[in-house]
Amino acid sequence: MKNRIFGALLCALFCVVGSASAQTGGFTTDLAQWQSDVPGTSLALNLESLVKFDGTLLDGNVDAFDTVPDGQNLGWGTLSQGFVDPNGVEGVLTRTVGGLILARSLEGVPLVHTIDSTNGALNGFCIRYVNLAADIRVYEGATLVDSFTTVPGQFDSDDPETHICWENLGGVEVTRVEVERTAGQDVDGNPEFFTIDGEFRFEEAAADPATCFEQLADVKAEVAALLADAEACDAYWLDGALDCIEWMQDDIFWDPSGDRLTQYGGSMFIGAAYTVCYLEYVDDPAADVLIDELLAVLECIVDNEIAYAIENGGNSCYIENAEHFADLGEIIDEDFDNQVVATLAYRLAWLHAYYATQ
Repeated sequence: MKNRIFGALLCALFCVVGSASAQTGGFTTDLAQWQSDVPGTSLALNLESLVKFDGTLLDGNVDAFDTVPDGQNLGWGTLSQGFVDPNGVEGVLTRTVGGLILARSLEGVPLVHTIDSTNGALNGFCIRYVNLAADIRVYEGATLVDSFTTVPGQFDSDDPETHICWENLGGVEVTRVEVERTAGQDVDGNPEFFTIDGEFRFEEAAADPATCFEQLADVKAEVAALLADAEACDAYWLDGALDCIEWMQDDIFWDPSGDRLTQYGGSMFIGAAYTVCYLEYVDDPAADVLIDELLAVLECIVDNEIAYAIENGGNSCYIENAEHFADLGEIIDEDFDNQVVATLAYRLAWLHAYYATQ
């Protein structure tokens, strides 16, 4: 019996496997099409990184059945199964043969791939497998969002590999993928399904937006770059603008978040007004761009303070006044082209928003 099991496995591994059934939802057996259709950063299934209970890596060149610890982080997330072997050891079932490392699934003990959301949203996955059919289930939290049942690999020399791939067509937040051998199967006494390798593709997580303080630092860097090539009067005015921005960056004005100001923040807007005055004297179109970017920093500060006041039950009258002054600052900037006065309107907006929660 053992020889028949081993022979069936080797044939499945090395003789080749066939195709699965018709596509369901986001599932497909067409590896090339999946690779073409699904974008994102690819992370390998990475079974070769599984370690045994003694902390050593599995050796694919040593034919053996092993139970390895649950919850191992393989980059894309963690692999677990919760199978308890005859010796009472709980973990993930594996098989090493012919240089390959496989994860084993039995009926009732699915392999659970818990997705690490820090990699970004999961755009899809593709798994290469051999031997019996398996039920593939995709979850968003406790909700089953898609499923598919593969068929056993058909030994066909024209199709050397069997893959089951899935594309996240609905934009769901995938939290785990389960692979469980389909019930009611038994080939020569072998009740197992084997995952060989595969990949998970993630949408790159959006970078955290720059804080208001970081945006101000960017303006400072651009002013310094313009100053480096400036001459005569332009250099004088740019140097003054740079001094003002450095003063605006003083810690006394800034909350540690970098998006809000302290109780002394109102004075910082005066520094912004002086910065605009200096930049307006610079005879270079780039200075006008810098003024716009500086006002964008003030808008950032005001918007965050208004949002904070709303979220924390601030005084509605103060919040309403803050919104009015914020709109006024934008009108003065865009319609009246007076950026100095616009900075003072933003200052009034910030003051009302700040005192809404005091």
